Amino acid sequence: KALQEYFRNHEVTAGEWERSQSVMFPILDQYQRDGYGSLLKIAGKHGGAFLCDGVGLGKTFVGLMLIERLVVLERKKVILVVPKSGREPVWETNLKQFLPHLFGDFSNLVVVNHTDLQRGGEWTERMRRLKEQADVLIIDEAHHFRNPGTKGELSRYWRLFDLAEDKQVYMLTATPINNRLIDL
Repeated sequence: KALQEYFRNHEVTAGEWERSQSVMFPILDQYQRDGYGSLLKIAGKHGGAFLCDGVGLGKTFVGLMLIERLVVLERKKVILVVPKSGREPVWETNLKQFLPHLFGDFSNLVVVNHTDLQRGGEWTERMRRLKEQADVLIIDEAHHFRNPGTKGELSRYWRLFDLAEDKQVYMLTATPINNRLIDL
């Protein structure tokens, strides 16, 4: 308690951290910062949030900012679920470029492919461990999980549903903007 009282006025607030220590925040345009702020506000109230924005408007960069905050500032364990086709060219490339300290063996960030959710063998046990340890799920191209499949089938939808239990969930997609609102 003495240390807490001594450092009380020295603690960095989330807003100060973003402006002074974040790698990603200065890179974001104002509309992306606004979207990021809205994500946090909505998630604080509802346990998760959607980022539904048009193609090419920087959902990946907002996602990187969210990852940085969750892992660095809040010290949470994050699972990033991405399409296999976008893993290396989009996420791994950007993580290595902007947040290399979060990408590696001793990080609180784990990246898995959408298709990994349905894999068997050792992946079943790995997913069980990830589910136990993770605090947050971030799903890129979340529209791939619109279809629940048939009842009783262990589709990606149901595997993600199971993995997301008791987690904060963020979903990134352009589909409701580019297709129909009902896709939400």
